[in-house]
Amino acid sequence: MHIAWGDAPTWLAVIVATFGGYVALRQLRQQQKVVEAEIERGRARDGVLDGQLREIQDRERTRQREQAERVDLTWELSDPQLGRSLIVVKNGSARPLRDVTAVIHTAGNVPPSLPLNCDVMVFAGGWGMPPPNGGRETRITVLRPGEQAGYVMALAPGSITEAEARVQFTDDAGYRWQLTSDLSLSLLPETASK
Repeated sequence: MHIAWGDAPTWLAVIVATFGGYVALRQLRQQQKVVEAEIERGRARDGVLDGQLREIQDRERTRQREQAERVDLTWELSDPQLGRSLIVVKNGSARPLRDVTAVIHTAGNVPPSLPLNCDVMVFAGGWGMPPPNGGRETRITVLRPGEQAGYVMALAPGSITEAEARVQFTDDAGYRWQLTSDLSLSLLPETASK
């Protein structure tokens, strides 16, 4: 019996093809490892970039709040016989505040109490309200750095449970803020997306 082994060139072609296949598979595995390593590096880069983005956003929020955090609010009884109080807004920042308003909010569906009058306070041995000018103002258009605004209210602190003074103002960058009598500061939604 005779076994047909074929010719030598065919066997040589099979050996070369097998070796070529082995080399191709090995290169494919190496490329796969390179791609997997690149994907891992990409994930690590994404993590670093996400951290940097959060840091930039935190810095931006801090920058936005910088002027608003220098605004102060007090709410005190000013005329016990009439049951009146005075909300004082102090601009301790280096830039003006605009469209400064104050109201007293109470619990339930009671509408907020608006000021009887307001004005930029004057310093004459101490801060005080200027004499009424005959009109009824409910907002201060511009409160310059170092100035104080007074809002005469018909409700005294503690006269109604769950009442709080709320002041709203626009900072120099155009953001609208709210500061409450418990000194809670918040960016109002209409300007939060600036």
